[in-house]
Amino acid sequence: TVVVRLVNMTAPATTTAAADDDIPVPGRVVGAVRQALSVAPLTDSRLVDIKFESADPAMAARVANGFAQAYIETELESKFAATKQAGDWLEARLEEQRKKVTDAEMALQNYKQQQDALSVVDQQNIVVQRLSELNAAATRAKTERIGKEEVWNQIDRLRTDRSALESYPLILQNPFVSQLRTQLADLQRQQAQLSERYGERHPEMVRVKTAIESTEKRLVQEVDKTVEGIRGELNAARQQERSLTNALDAQKAETLSLNRKGLEYDGLEREAVSHRQLYEALLRQANRVGLESEVKATSV
Repeated sequence: TVVVRLVNMTAPATTTAAADDDIPVPGRVVGAVRQALSVAPLTDSRLVDIKFESADPAMAARVANGFAQAYIETELESKFAATKQAGDWLEARLEEQRKKVTDAEMALQNYKQQQDALSVVDQQNIVVQRLSELNAAATRAKTERIGKEEVWNQIDRLRTDRSALESYPLILQNPFVSQLRTQLADLQRQQAQLSERYGERHPEMVRVKTAIESTEKRLVQEVDKTVEGIRGELNAARQQERSLTNALDAQKAETLSLNRKGLEYDGLEREAVSHRQLYEALLRQANRVGLESEVKATSV
């Protein structure tokens, strides 16, 4: 803060040399005023003395006051000019930022419409749950396929040994195979008993032999059918595993796509929010500058 202390001094008017007649009137006036005017700061203070010497006390007061007022007005004009410059700069930045806000919000809105981004979060929850379920199902299918493959490999190795094949636990689980094996054993016992009393061509021996051959044939057919059933289960397990694996891969791709959409949406949203916040900050600053430009105050 600068305080101007006015000191009006009166002094006898002085005459100038004849050479001054060659100077234009405005120049002579300015020269005379400058000679009569002095401005000096006071030591260890924020005061300034403005002194003007004139033979006319009223004139001395008006000139000293005039210089002080002119200085104050100059300060105000300088402050106003600086404020206006800042306001113009802020207005230009506001216009640029306003366009960025509009573009960013439009890009976000277009993305929402094109990608149905409003339901991205809900879709992500569903897709992640579905992915977890498919992953568990695919794991179970793989485990089942491995188990059936191991069983089939054991059965395949026994196909050259009919007796061992028919005795395989999984084959025996077929009730028809078990029943036919029991019938065959009974017929074979009958054949052994009858052979002690009758010859090969005896009707009873022929009957039992025919029954044995028929039972053996049915047993072979039933065992082969069971083997084919086991192979069919293996093929079905393999197909199920492939199907679930393909579905899992598709679900992973969908999950990645949704994640990418989510990231793109979040990025656009952050950009729009950032531009909006910067715009609002510039607007507040511009309003403050506008208010300051209307304040007619000076520190002098």
